[in-house]
Amino acid sequence: MILPLAAIITEICSTQNTYIKILSGPLKGGSNTIYEIQSEDGDRWCLRIPYDADAARFATKGTVVLKDAKEKCPALLVPAIVYQSQYYTVMDHLDGEALKSWNTQVLPKERCQVLLDGLATFLFSLWTLEEAQDTQVYRLQDDLVPYPDDGVAIFKHGDLNAWNAVVNERGLSGVVDWDTSRFAPAPSAIQYPIFIADIPGWLNDDVPKEMIFEEDRAYSEHAIGKLDASSENPGRIEYLLRTSFERQFLELLLRNRKINDEYVQRILKHDAILDENAALEQLEDFVSVNELMRALPVVLKLRSRLI
Repeated sequence: MILPLAAIITEICSTQNTYIKILSGPLKGGSNTIYEIQSEDGDRWCLRIPYDADAARFATKGTVVLKDAKEKCPALLVPAIVYQSQYYTVMDHLDGEALKSWNTQVLPKERCQVLLDGLATFLFSLWTLEEAQDTQVYRLQDDLVPYPDDGVAIFKHGDLNAWNAVVNERGLSGVVDWDTSRFAPAPSAIQYPIFIADIPGWLNDDVPKEMIFEEDRAYSEHAIGKLDASSENPGRIEYLLRTSFERQFLELLLRNRKINDEYVQRILKHDAILDENAALEQLEDFVSVNELMRALPVVLKLRSRLI
């Protein structure tokens, strides 16, 4: 069920005891319609309305994770939740605009480094927030690798593309769209932002296909390494980031057809029959980590392509 915009605005006015003015919108995202709204006291908020029931379910789960992260680290550059309904979410408006594209031919080097420093600080703060294994939200999560014996999960944004990084003239303003966020073991959570990861098959908006971001990753590793040096387990986060390529590649191939095709072509490219058998074996190894994944539509579809 999708409520009419007028009904949503009326409900927000009632719950927040204020007059609401729509400043801008609608902006159509991948799963939500977004408006910028303002209270009579001048508070600027973001109104997110999911397209359908599935989008609403993801938004609700993601908001739980977002609220938990914000409560654990109030200084974290993420929007605070103002009000949540099963039909929409109201959250603080972040100053700035979406990064949209990471094109090093357009972005000056100094600007890139400022943004990478901001992302490093944000991600290190996020990755050092821990969640006990037996929390309710944790039990809802399916992931790609086993949880460690210490029973600790960390926060994973899940979709850190250039459109979800909000920037202003000073640098990173915050990170939005937490609909696919979850708690995950560190080897699954610690990854580069997708727009500098150079995952085969991933296409950044307004970026030449031949552009690579090895220097940006090296800069990010160094920035994370400086923060990681004084952590409880020095060097662990930097190491997991540096070795994250294969894990991120494997995770994304399950939900992106182009990445899946690249994986098959690049990793299993010699003998077609042997390649299909090898792919099936790798898929079996992959899903055996978590049997709940075996029945997922995306896994069944991939299996049918290989048989």
